[in-house]
Amino acid sequence: MRRERPLILAVDDEPANIALLGKLLRHQGYDVVEASDGVAALEAVGEHQPDLVCLDVMMPRLDGIGVCQQLRSQPEHAGLPILLLTALNRTDDRVLGLEAGANDFLSKPFDEHELSARVRSLLRTKALQDRLEDLLGRYVSESVASEVLHNPFGVSLGGDRRDVTTLFADVRGFTALAADHSPEETLGMLNRYLAVVSDAVEAQDGTVADLLGDGVFAFFGAPICREDDPERAVRAALAIQ
Repeated sequence: MRRERPLILAVDDEPANIALLGKLLRHQGYDVVEASDGVAALEAVGEHQPDLVCLDVMMPRLDGIGVCQQLRSQPEHAGLPILLLTALNRTDDRVLGLEAGANDFLSKPFDEHELSARVRSLLRTKALQDRLEDLLGRYVSESVASEVLHNPFGVSLGGDRRDVTTLFADVRGFTALAADHSPEETLGMLNRYLAVVSDAVEAQDGTVADLLGDGVFAFFGAPICREDDPERAVRAALAIQ
């Protein structure tokens, strides 16, 4: 989600801590929403779609580690930056947080300047990732672009032989149809048709590989391979009819 100012979710069960954190972040020019425990944090992520989460570790109901694990299990939040705020400074505790999906740590009590630097760094990385997703989204569906960026081990760049399902579609009798209409009318019909085809393919996580006049060549199964790729191709074809 693109905003004029980044939105940060601040999570801490101590009222004094969350008030201070929110004040510092707002002073740095960010919009802030707050949550007082892990369960409320998950609800806030779903409702507000923040650009970054500043997350306390020790909380009731669901701690920060549990929040990280749940967010990372959801593909739509795989790239959400998470900054853990913790008084636990042992190496084992930090490793646990990183394995759960945290991007960075900040030890309590934290310095305002260090908080600012770490937040800026995470938001810069998020902005670059969003930009890459936008660029990749020009060629594949949004969900495929997101999966490629957030799970790069699922694809093999540089060459990989695999089975794919292909779909070819064209307009029956297009030559005769074009002869009965003006060039402007024909172009308008063709553009509407290609928009329908592209939307149908993208809705099933397929990729439009080529446009040949009134013909469309699409495939399913690369860069992300799914067991139901043939069924996805059939659903796309039915939607095009």
